Amino acid sequence: MPLFAYKTDILDSNELSEGDRFFAKMVSRSRSAPLPEGTVELSQNMRLERNEAQVREGLNKLTDNLLFSTPVTIPFVIPSNPLTNGNSFAMYASGVYSDPDDANKEYIVLASTEKATLWNQTEGATDIAFPNYETLEDDDEAFIVQANNKLYIYRGWEGEGVAITSISRSGTTATVTTTTPHGMFNGFKVRIAGATQTEYNGDFTVTVSGPSVFSYTVSGSPATPATGTATMKKLKAPLVWNGDWASGFTVVDQTTLTGATSDMPNADYGLWFRNRMIQPYDRNQFILSDLLDAETFDLISNQVRVNFGSSDYSVGVHPYQENAVLLFMRKSVHKLAGITGTDLTGSELTEITREAGCCARRTIATAGSQILWLSDNGVFSTEITSELNLRGVGVPLSEPIADYFARVNTSAVNAACAVFHDNRYYIAVPLDGATRNNYVFVYNLLNQGWESVDVFPSGLYIDDLLVSTYGNLRRVFATNREGAIYLYEDGSVDETGTVASPTSNQIVGKLWTRAYWLNGTNSVKRFSKGTVHLETAGSTDALTVTASARNPDSTTTVKTFTATAADDKTLRFRLAGKRGNSLSLRIETSVGRPIIRSTSIDGIEHGNSTRST
Repeated sequence: MPLFAYKTDILDSNELSEGDRFFAKMVSRSRSAPLPEGTVELSQNMRLERNEAQVREGLNKLTDNLLFSTPVTIPFVIPSNPLTNGNSFAMYASGVYSDPDDANKEYIVLASTEKATLWNQTEGATDIAFPNYETLEDDDEAFIVQANNKLYIYRGWEGEGVAITSISRSGTTATVTTTTPHGMFNGFKVRIAGATQTEYNGDFTVTVSGPSVFSYTVSGSPATPATGTATMKKLKAPLVWNGDWASGFTVVDQTTLTGATSDMPNADYGLWFRNRMIQPYDRNQFILSDLLDAETFDLISNQVRVNFGSSDYSVGVHPYQENAVLLFMRKSVHKLAGITGTDLTGSELTEITREAGCCARRTIATAGSQILWLSDNGVFSTEITSELNLRGVGVPLSEPIADYFARVNTSAVNAACAVFHDNRYYIAVPLDGATRNNYVFVYNLLNQGWESVDVFPSGLYIDDLLVSTYGNLRRVFATNREGAIYLYEDGSVDETGTVASPTSNQIVGKLWTRAYWLNGTNSVKRFSKGTVHLETAGSTDALTVTASARNPDSTTTVKTFTATAADDKTLRFRLAGKRGNSLSLRIETSVGRPIIRSTSIDGIEHGNSTRST
């Protein structure tokens, strides 16, 4: 017998009822078999909390575009064209900066073309300029890290790169001549692409012999000179701000980039962990800085290679235990333990899994006793056991909604980002050809299931997610490329437009119940009536109930409702003898945030009724 199935009508011993007395999780990939009570087929813009379903709170727009060439403060005066003010600005990275001299001061950081803007609720926005001619660009994949009082912006690979005139080889040394000055020092990293002989392509450390000439070590014996149309990109030097509000960013000193003691090499991300900076070095190598010094590295004693000689490459690094981190590669995950002392002589490298590497570093998050991340096959998790070991991955955590994650635009997957807050893992991803994050999926750790797929007004993208302080509480924030900051889960509408004159977009909630099979079989039933039990907050709450029968398929609106007051309400409706092997109820809100408490339907197996329905 299916859950919540019982006789309801003394006049018809064949009548059955089925429904949900609570709502806990979403499973969208299974329509052909009965699902457990509390499971829904679709939860869009909903929160499943305390066994009830309610429309999520909104996106409260806190700021307009903060990326003007002139610093702005609250209240804002918005120019007619905020994105074009002598220059074109865009947000390329965001992060959080905590004032080391004041535990109560925390700022959201937006890094744009020529500056970083620091904002908090009480002080508004302050711009910190980059050095002249040092910028962020579209393809930089910038990354923000705080180390003690300093704020670092990793700038990754330059966008357009430099054309190569020729590549020749002598022994294992490839010599490159560029069409224009390359602007590098010894120890810079380059990415070569486009050579017909693939041995010349890849990421390499260079030795500079002239403004337009450098060399690197190549494997094998490729033909010389190289053919094809080769180009090079270099990793940009990181920028650093010392926390002094009267000064701007500077380029990290890179006088020495080779030898046992090196300045901070160029990289595309880093992690400040146990008073050391950890960052990638070559495609499958990580390095750690000296203790209490984020800009000095021992390239011999403080480096570790992962899957050396394979096609695997580094993607991210994440804290794990007091003295251990997880090293995320594109095809695998590893644990580096024993990060103590002056070097890595006592450390241990352990492979966690080769089943699920990471494809987007900003999706890695600790969620209670789990660490979650996005892979090519969906969201995976690894659990921290009672012995402080990591349990290997198995089935993707996203398997119940695998049909959604199959729609992720793989060419833009680097845009994906996530945070964990208040027992929820929020992951923003680009779906259906989008190049920016247009959906947010919410996993509820308490319910152990996916709670909602959040959608937003057209043209509103979630380019980054952060957790910071607002009103003395830790809250989730969203930022976008246009330079605006939103408070997530606040208010009753999604705000667009300007802060001074916002457009309030009603949040449409959708709750599609699981298929009700009545007797758990594939036989055709005749459905007679249904109920939806809800709580309304006031006279503005409104919703529609649609009945969707399957095999044969048919969809009919069976109830429209607008509240007249705050009330507990049971909506009853006829199903007009709809036929099918199963039937689900589709509840869609149009106004307000009503609470859905339970649903049910009645019916009989077709042909077994003792009376007309």
